[in-house]
Amino acid sequence: MLKEGFDKRDIDCLIVVSTAITEAHHIQSIGRAIRLPNDAVIYILLAKDTTDEKVLKFKTMYKHNIIGSFSGKYDLPITELTKLYYRSKTYGLDYKYNIFQPRKYGREYYKKNPIVTSLKEYLPRGGRFRISKDNKVMVMFKNRVVVVDKLTEPLIESPVVNPTRDFW
Repeated sequence: MLKEGFDKRDIDCLIVVSTAITEAHHIQSIGRAIRLPNDAVIYILLAKDTTDEKVLKFKTMYKHNIIGSFSGKYDLPITELTKLYYRSKTYGLDYKYNIFQPRKYGREYYKKNPIVTSLKEYLPRGGRFRISKDNKVMVMFKNRVVVVDKLTEPLIESPVVNPTRDFW
C-alpha cells in the first residue's frame, strides 16, 4: 500500500483503492497515478453512494473512461477556480494564526504576513489554504473555493521549526 509518492515509472498497471477522509486526498492520489506513462492502465475503485463519488467531478481534468453506474449526486461541473485550487501549494494556519507548511520533520513556519487578516475571516480556528503561482490565496469554504485575497508580500521562512508530526 502506497500512501506517499513513489517514483517508479515503468509500472504497467495501478489500482487505487481508497476511501479517503478528504476530497484533497482523493485528488492527490489520482494526481500521483496520472504521472505514470501514457500506456499505463489505471483503475480507481470508488464506492457508490459515498463521498468517494466526489472524485468524479474531477473527471474532466483527466482523460479516462468511467465504468459503472453512480448516483450522480456529486457529478457536478468543475470550475477553473477549483482546478487552480487543487494545483496550488498548500499551507496551514494554526490556531495562533501562524502560517506553516507541513514537512517530514514537523512544521516549517513563516514570518507574520498581512494575508493572515483576510484568512481569519474564513479560518477563525486555523486550517488549510492554498496559494497559486499568480499569488491568489484560496480556501475551501462551505464546499466551494473562495479567493480570499492576493498575496502582496512574499512568505518569508522563519527559523523556527515545530517538531510535531501532525500531518493532514
